[in-house]
Amino acid sequence: MEIHLKNIAPSPLIGAFSIVGEVWEKEHHFKPENYIHILAPSGSGKSTLMGILYGMRNDFKGELRLQGESVLNLSQEDWSKLRSNQIGIVFQDLQLLDELTAIENIQIKNQLTNKYTQDEIVKMAKSLDVHGLLNKKVALLSRGEKQRIAILRALCMPFSWLLLDEPFSALDEVNTQKAIALIKAVTAENNAGLILSNLYSDSYFDYTKKVRMA
Repeated sequence: MEIHLKNIAPSPLIGAFSIVGEVWEKEHHFKPENYIHILAPSGSGKSTLMGILYGMRNDFKGELRLQGESVLNLSQEDWSKLRSNQIGIVFQDLQLLDELTAIENIQIKNQLTNKYTQDEIVKMAKSLDVHGLLNKKVALLSRGEKQRIAILRALCMPFSWLLLDEPFSALDEVNTQKAIALIKAVTAENNAGLILSNLYSDSYFDYTKKVRMA
């Protein structure tokens, strides 16, 4: 699924100040299997961009096309299908449900398509050292543990694009490398692309393109 951004700018930013950087009010074509890194200082709108790409925000000017189709033509049902089968995401604020267990949070996505069996999910959880936490309520987990559960939830579905908003911010180097290895494996399995945004330059992946938001 190709992503085409043309002169996108969030409505709250329009007229507020001079828009700088290589994302807002610019044109980009992100092709399937591309690995895109967005370097974005705090307050420059990286989470806003992720919300636009995920269909959670429509307060923007410009044009966003997915596989040639303007998102203005997409219904809520269309977006639901995309979020179930085409676009996975790790939110900066994770958006896990504290009252549910870790495995229940993961199954929210997986049960829509039954892409992975329970045993396969446990195997993936073992690779991130959180298999012993699957039956614990998310409210009882540390920030780093929650982040790894959020990564698993995003991976346990079919996707053409994986959106990652500061996905390793709470992880130490060892756990970051484990998460990167799993993301690489599952993304390759899906022949998918990814868009990662964070505050600093990194070499987590072999990026096709790097752009700065400010």
